[in-house]
Amino acid sequence: MKWRFAKPLESENLISEFEEKAGYTFLNDFIDIVRHYTSGSPDVKCLYSFRDVRRKIRVFDRLLSFNKTDSCNIWSFNQFDGSDWDKFTI
Repeated sequence: MKWRFAKPLESENLISEFEEKAGYTFLNDFIDIVRHYTSGSPDVKCLYSFRDVRRKIRVFDRLLSFNKTDSCNIWSFNQFDGSDWDKFTI
C-alpha cells in the first residue's frame, strides 16, 4: 500500500501521551503506521462486496494526525477528552 500526504510525527512522545490521556494502549502495528504515515491517506480506500451485486464500500479516508498543530488531529477530533473512548474503533 502506498500513502500520500503523510507528515512527519513531531515527537514519538505524542503517541504515548495520547495513550495515557485516553487510557488505552494502541497495538504496536498501529503505532508503527502512525510513526511513518501520520495524517496520511492510503492509495486504496475501498473494498468491494460481491454478495448480491458488486458494490464499492469506502472504508478508510486518512489517519488523524497525532501532531497537535495539524488541522485534522486526534487531539481535537470531537473535543476528545478520553471519556468517550468506546465510540472509537481502532
